[in-house]
Amino acid sequence: MPLQKNESGRFEFIPSTPGQPGLEGVAMSGWIAPDLNLDGDTMFLDGAAELSITGTVFAGVYAGLMKFFELEPLVKIGAMKRGQQMSEVKNAAFQYTKDKALWIICVACLVAFLPGLAPVFGVLGFLGLGTMGVRLTRQFFNSMNEGELQKLRDAADAAGVELNVPTQTAAGYTEADPVASPS
Repeated sequence: MPLQKNESGRFEFIPSTPGQPGLEGVAMSGWIAPDLNLDGDTMFLDGAAELSITGTVFAGVYAGLMKFFELEPLVKIGAMKRGQQMSEVKNAAFQYTKDKALWIICVACLVAFLPGLAPVFGVLGFLGLGTMGVRLTRQFFNSMNEGELQKLRDAADAAGVELNVPTQTAAGYTEADPVASPS
């Protein structure tokens, strides 16, 4: 959310960055539910709890992976230790899950108490999963340095696979985006 409450209780505007997960991580809370009590039912309170658990796990893992890939270049150059990175990943996953808990529970309750909405939330969950996949893939490629990207391109060429990873030029431009990168 762009508006967040700070320690003093006041709301402040914090713009989202490309590395921060959005609401796509919440979409999984209406799609898949593990049958934890083995009753075969995904309706009412049992279903809401099972769907909430699935949504929480997916949201936490997604936010953690996004933070991991964001901090990986710092670990590679030695500016951050792996333990610090893991601590940041854990905090990011917990914070995202805590911030989106109300959304996750609302979606889970809607699907559990109104089962006619399950196909709608199933499609939304599938689209959310696709969005998560695209964003994680982009974040993964952004975490690689030029040497790693070149090794990946060479391996793809040797395998006969066309890999469309943009190359960085000296001026900071990429082949895919003619606008200069902000870094």
